Amino acid sequence: MHPVGRYLQRLHQIHASGQGTAETSSYGPLEELLEIIGKGLKPPVVPIAQLKNQGAGMLDFGSSPRSN
Repeated sequence: MHPVGRYLQRLHQIHASGQGTAETSSYGPLEELLEIIGKGLKPPVVPIAQLKNQGAGMLDFGSSPRSN
């Protein structure tokens, strides 16, 4: 299945269960999608959920160069 299709499928499953939160329950599927996309970038990057506060507040996601 295409990565975007898988992402949408997971969002639907979470929503249909009625057990997810309005925002953070979607972080796992989004992180999986960003991981796949990040592998194809030059240089490859890895997504990081819930970045630490470095003066701009608590960001939901960021990225870092992929280490081996």
